[in-house]
Amino acid sequence: SQFSVFIGARTHATIAAFSTAVPTLSLAYSQKSEGLNEDIFNHLDYCIKAKDLTVARVITALEQLYIDQRLVIVGS
Repeated sequence: SQFSVFIGARTHATIAAFSTAVPTLSLAYSQKSEGLNEDIFNHLDYCIKAKDLTVARVITALEQLYIDQRLVIVGS
């Protein structure tokens, strides 16, 4: 709960991060991660499918997650 951001592939680890409001990037090897991201965010912007996993994609998603999180904090 004290992380600035969390990147995870395991379902229970990402659920723990979601439930403590830690900005989370999911690395999806199954549809469970996609479903959780759809349910929580209504999009897959913070979910990278295994077949799409590259260093560049992770960096881009982390940058977006950071920007979006800053907007939420500033806009609160």
